[in-house]
Amino acid sequence: MSSRLNISEEFETEECHVFLNFRGKDTRRGFINTLSAFFQFKERNIRVFLDEKKIKVGNEIAERIKRAITDSQIYICVFSRNYASSPWCLRELAFMLESRRKSNGKEILPIFYNVKVEDVKLKTDLYRDHLSELKKEYGEETVQKWEKALKEIAAIKGWDSADYGGDADLSEVVVGEVRSRLKIQQMRGHLVGLKEAIDNVIAKLDIESGGVKFLAIHGVSGVGKTSLAKSVFHQLSVRFQGCSFLADIQESFEHGNGFEALKEQLLRDIPDSDGESTSIEKRFRDKKVLIVLDNVNKREQVMEFAKKSLRFGPGSRIIITTAKDHPILLIQPAAGKKSTEGAAKKFKEFDTLEMKEMEFDQALRLFSKYAFCKDSPPDDHRSLSEQAVESVGPLIPLTIEIIGSFLRGKNEEVWNRTFLELKEIHSHAINLKLKVIYDALSYQAKQIFLDIACLFVNKEKTNAMYTWEACHNNREGIDVLTGMSMVKILDDGKLWMHDYLRDLGRGIVDADRWKNPGVLTRLWRHNEALEVLQRYEGKQNVEALCLCYDPSLRGLTLTHKEFTNLKVLRFLKLYSVKLSGDLEHLLPRLRWLSWHECPHEFEATNLLLRKLVILDLSESLIMDKWGGWSCLQGAIILKVLDLTGCRHLERTPNLSKFKYLERMILAGCTRLVEIDSSIVEMKRLKYLNLRGCDSLMELPEQIGSLEALSEIIFMQGECKPFNLPESIGSSKSMSILEVGNVGISQLPLSKGGLGRLERLSLFRCSMIKQLPDSLGGLSQLIELDVSETGIIAFPASIGDLKELKVIKMSRCPITELPRAIGMAQNLKELHADHCTELRGEVPAEIGNLSHLKILDLSYTGITTLPETISQLSELEILHLESCHNLERLPKLPQGLTRLHFELWSLLEDPILCELGNLVDLVMSDIGPDLPSQGHISNLEWMQTLSKLENLDLSVSDSSTFCLPQLKSLNLSCRDLSKACSELPCTLSRLVLAHLEVHSRLPHFENLENLSFLSFYRCSIKEKDGLELGQLKSLFHFSAIECLFRMGKGLCLPKDLRVLSMSECEFCADTFLDLAGLKHLKQLKLSKCKGLIEVRGVGQLESLQELIVRHCECLARLDDLSNLRKLEIVKIYDCEMLTYVGDLERISELDLKEKFIFLNCRPVKGSCDEQSS
Repeated sequence: MSSRLNISEEFETEECHVFLNFRGKDTRRGFINTLSAFFQFKERNIRVFLDEKKIKVGNEIAERIKRAITDSQIYICVFSRNYASSPWCLRELAFMLESRRKSNGKEILPIFYNVKVEDVKLKTDLYRDHLSELKKEYGEETVQKWEKALKEIAAIKGWDSADYGGDADLSEVVVGEVRSRLKIQQMRGHLVGLKEAIDNVIAKLDIESGGVKFLAIHGVSGVGKTSLAKSVFHQLSVRFQGCSFLADIQESFEHGNGFEALKEQLLRDIPDSDGESTSIEKRFRDKKVLIVLDNVNKREQVMEFAKKSLRFGPGSRIIITTAKDHPILLIQPAAGKKSTEGAAKKFKEFDTLEMKEMEFDQALRLFSKYAFCKDSPPDDHRSLSEQAVESVGPLIPLTIEIIGSFLRGKNEEVWNRTFLELKEIHSHAINLKLKVIYDALSYQAKQIFLDIACLFVNKEKTNAMYTWEACHNNREGIDVLTGMSMVKILDDGKLWMHDYLRDLGRGIVDADRWKNPGVLTRLWRHNEALEVLQRYEGKQNVEALCLCYDPSLRGLTLTHKEFTNLKVLRFLKLYSVKLSGDLEHLLPRLRWLSWHECPHEFEATNLLLRKLVILDLSESLIMDKWGGWSCLQGAIILKVLDLTGCRHLERTPNLSKFKYLERMILAGCTRLVEIDSSIVEMKRLKYLNLRGCDSLMELPEQIGSLEALSEIIFMQGECKPFNLPESIGSSKSMSILEVGNVGISQLPLSKGGLGRLERLSLFRCSMIKQLPDSLGGLSQLIELDVSETGIIAFPASIGDLKELKVIKMSRCPITELPRAIGMAQNLKELHADHCTELRGEVPAEIGNLSHLKILDLSYTGITTLPETISQLSELEILHLESCHNLERLPKLPQGLTRLHFELWSLLEDPILCELGNLVDLVMSDIGPDLPSQGHISNLEWMQTLSKLENLDLSVSDSSTFCLPQLKSLNLSCRDLSKACSELPCTLSRLVLAHLEVHSRLPHFENLENLSFLSFYRCSIKEKDGLELGQLKSLFHFSAIECLFRMGKGLCLPKDLRVLSMSECEFCADTFLDLAGLKHLKQLKLSKCKGLIEVRGVGQLESLQELIVRHCECLARLDDLSNLRKLEIVKIYDCEMLTYVGDLERISELDLKEKFIFLNCRPVKGSCDEQSS
């Protein structure tokens, strides 16, 4: 008989996710039993086909086996010593390969159990002898087919049982990988029907054009707006200088800290180069960013970003998702309120896209993805599937996905019963249809569903999981919910639930309350929670109570009275309140106490929280002598202690009572000097976060001996001498060790230690000069980061790191790449940029890195790339900019999509016309000061690069070229008309440098799509002036260090939004006339010589920002006092300036920042120095 793990109410021919192919007599009673148990108890939603028939007859695969293989998405092949003696195993193997070829997306995962890869590749006698015997019975042709299958699958990266401590360790890794791969396949299901919408969004964003644009994606709830925004975000993020996806804005404003919390996430997601600025305006000044505001439901939420968008760099894009039918309502002023008009629909920067319901065929395909894990339903279930889709009502992805997931694996009776229930509900009552699925959940799953809906949407999963395990003794409920697509765990570990489901859960809790007055289970609304807490009656059923941040409650004291009758309370969230009095016998079931900004006084007694699992005292004023520590010693099953941001804490308390503690977070405890030695008694501690503990002097010596400790994060603000305990190097359990900006001089690594380490980061540990030879013993290492350390060479043992995928060594004084690096065959990324001491030849062995995708050698002294680099078939990105000693480029791999290099340093013409996949090319054949070397005369081959979108090209006087249909061009040359016959009409962004124009500027007539134009160090001498008025789409024009000698001045297009001129020189007594620029928002003039007047500024009705500085000849601006949209005015060091209008009236404008007028001549209503 056959066994299908993790199935309830299944069809007899139920489809499975995973098919196990194995030799029963070798592995059934050992490894296969262990692997099956891991699937059974850890991943109950993953269905596995395990054929338990020990005796098989006939020469063909049974139909049920074929069906299982066809339906499964992942095949696990367990190659054991006698595997090749079984014709059944080999038939299944060949059929799996055939099935994979027919259906895209199926994956094969090989396990080499007590055999080597060479055995399966038939390079040894082990399998060859078995196959020789089979040829006698099954013939040459059949066995050759099996041999080919063995060799093909042996080439796939798999697991060698010898690398693991036992069957359990190997099984855990395999199950985790299967879970990950199935998740990726499931994510592909979200894209059903989205391709056209993705293309439409990308087209509307027009990311190569200038200006800051908003795009609102709107439609009914559940139609897939978030999935669309995420897909676009991931696809475009590499094209921006910074990106942030701000999930569920509505929830953040209603139950969080609103814009402040979003601001913190923005600053985390888009770091500053110097890491110092905490202002969004300063951090994002002139930076091209991509920001998604997901699930916006109020105008004010967008207006905050619309106001700040002025500071974002040209090309920035803000995507909004909203369930409103008319997103324009989000940005129109409320009745009776003053209009900011910061992002009004009438401006071209704000666009919309409506998402509509799916077509039936798309809906059926999506349903099939979740019900059967394939693109279309099986023939014998097509009719049932069509009925299911018809019963959904509006064809929106949310309900289709959930109902498909729910029906997966159920028998026909359940399908029909579900159809009847759904059809009885009005087609548009989506919440009631989802209630049908909720009602089918187990009690535990329902409780977890309600917890998430009311308390944990967009919250990190870890603490919630600890709570549920403590309350329900298992995590089955969350597995059921994720398997049914009712809850999702995002990549960052946060719990996510759609609005419909969140509102369904909260509605169920509210409905119970109205049906049974006094039955309050979860109180997540601040005012309601406070009201219930302060009364005596009606609290006996409260399981969760949340008080949000409220300045008016600072100093509020809670006593025995408030906590009386909270006998079943599991979750309590407090802010800034005091506890006082005798609290004995209260809160007996409390599992999670979140008490932020806890005061330094502790006035309560007898607070015995014996069932407490999570204690979060973040941002509190507590110290090591805090009175609460003694009371909390009773929390003997505590698993999580979070002291993030406790800046007054100098020493941790005695922790010996917390024997079950698994996670300890001390991040941001800037005064912490010492960790109490009792930490070494916490044998179950898994995670220790010391990020930002800048005053910490040492770690307890035996901390590395903790048997469960798997992750340490330790980063300081200042690199000062520090010794890591030797015991860390001997750890048997550590998987992640991040030590950043800490003054260690060596990595303590003993032989056989850190055998499970997967990530090692020594970022900015500048005192460490070398890595130990024993580095090669880190057999599980995946990522190694030694950026900005003092390391000058790698040990030869780096080639032993067979699992290594990423090496980061940026800004190291390393002098050469070791030849042994070619043995790290799974390496995907090698970052060696700014290693200025790296010189000479890149070793030929680098050509063995067949999986390498990114190679960054920019700003190094390398002289030669090996010919073997052409063997890197998966290489996509190659950075060689500022490699001034590089003499030639060899043949490059054709899969490259991004190539940056300097042509002027090469001795031979590179052959790049074969790189047909290039999208981004940076190439220069001139030196930094633009010498006329002229050795490369013809670049006509560039027009063959049909996929090229972005080109950065610097050429000498003698070079000529034809350009493909680009979107963005940075071009440095003296004579544009001589070098290039025509600029591509597809250009949306153009930067010209070192150009010398003595007559009319060439090639601009056809640039209808150009939105961004910048000149750098150009000399423009046109008697008719600089004519740009024909560029109707131009939004941004800037000039830096340019010389203008023009008779009629500057003619700009009427729709221009940004005008910036810095360090430019004009003819004496030049004026600019800007009167026609009605849409101009930003005007910046800095160090412009010869400019005496700017006319028409007073007519710039859309102007929001005016900055004029160090313009020594400027004598007059128009009256600014009528510019009602001005937010920023800064005018200083313009010594000749005598008029800007009435300063008193200007100071009355609704400016976002102070009006600054400094170091200018006295003008009407002003003094020499005024700021108001």
